[in-house]
Amino acid sequence: MRYLKIENLSIKDNKTKEILLDDISIDIEKNTILGVVGESGSGKSLLCKTILGLTSSNLNIKGRITLNNKDILNNSKIIKNNFCVILQEAINAFNPLYTINYQMLESIKTKQSKKEKLKICIKYLRKVGLKRCSKILKSYPHELSGGQLQRVMIAIALTQNRKIIIADEPTSSLDSINQKEIINILKNLKDKTIIIVSHDLALISHIAKDIIVLKDSKVVEKADTKTIFTNTKDEYTKFLISTQENLSKEFISCLK
Repeated sequence: MRYLKIENLSIKDNKTKEILLDDISIDIEKNTILGVVGESGSGKSLLCKTILGLTSSNLNIKGRITLNNKDILNNSKIIKNNFCVILQEAINAFNPLYTINYQMLESIKTKQSKKEKLKICIKYLRKVGLKRCSKILKSYPHELSGGQLQRVMIAIALTQNRKIIIADEPTSSLDSINQKEIINILKNLKDKTIIIVSHDLALISHIAKDIIVLKDSKVVEKADTKTIFTNTKDEYTKFLISTQENLSKEFISCLK
């Protein structure tokens, strides 16, 4: 039995009658990483929002999403107890009026003393590779770099102690060095099930065990990462791979 299962998920906008997701079916194993790849507007972020129960009321949703065979569509309690999210553009996820310390402490809902909660904050800030944690905690969001803020966001997700992390374009606003470091942090979370969304197939290939490719609201290919790159059947996936290879060659030539 699969851990997280999406069956025949279809979403239609009741106002425009547009099909936003078309018969999506995915099986996700426990403690593995699934990569979701596709161009803008393909349905990647909507898929994540649907799993998290964050869709708007004007959408007509059909199909099933189950966790350990329990239906989680419209079940906010199961979602709250099992899922957390890492967003893109970390600077927009923090309140500029409050310190990191305040915002991290606010995110920890367990009944512990402030001193105990601070220990948890520092533990996870260190886990994501941040140093001088006391200074980080006293800082306001604008005083930290994009890479530091993204690490803080991951640390906040880890303090929630949830089983499943949904990371929606978590490296899109970062430089290549920070991208690599964030990917390595996520890759080393062996006790988590992670769904990572990106338009970058090459980046996804470094972290995901399995990959699904979305185009025009449909899954056009799903397989393990090795198969996607060595024996892909879909023309759109082939296009993504060839485009990525060409970009890599151009980048390397610029360095010479």
